[in-house]
Order: sequence, then C-alpha cells, then structure tokens
Amino acid sequence: MQRFFAKVDVSPQGVQVSWPAPEVLSIWYYIEVLAHELGHHYRWQNRGRRGGVRLSAHEEFVAEIHSHRFYRTFLKRLREARERTEKA
Repeated sequence: MQRFFAKVDVSPQGVQVSWPAPEVLSIWYYIEVLAHELGHHYRWQNRGRRGGVRLSAHEEFVAEIHSHRFYRTFLKRLREARERTEKA
C-alpha cells in the first residue's frame, strides 16, 4: 500500500489506512487486488492444459506474477502519457 502513497498507521486499536486521493485507492485496487485475482482466474482456466492441482504457494506466486505484469504495463503507459504531454 505504501508503494501507492497510502499512509498506514498501526496502533494497539488496529490499523488505519489513509489514501491521498480516491483515484490512488482505485489504482491500488486495480493493480494489487483485481489483477491478482485475475491471475488466479487465468491459472484456474489453464489448469487442465498444464496438469493437476498445484500447491497454494504456487497459486499465489502465479497470481502475483500477473499482478506485477499489470503494474509494469500501468507504469509504462503512465510514462508514455507523461512524455506525450511534455512534447506537446
């Protein structure tokens, strides 16, 4: 969460997460939650072609790979948009 500029406060009463803007929360959700779950879906849909049941840690690893791929693509498109803006 801190990678997306969230402020995480841990206290004896619990954890409070504050976001600088709702849009940042949306981007975090897209990259870290939705993309991760899509990674699970991708793995589940392609399981029949690649063999039987995998270990839970392996499933999480594959989902994280897909999440990271979404993040890299997001950063690349953000850089490209910034460069187009600077050229204009």
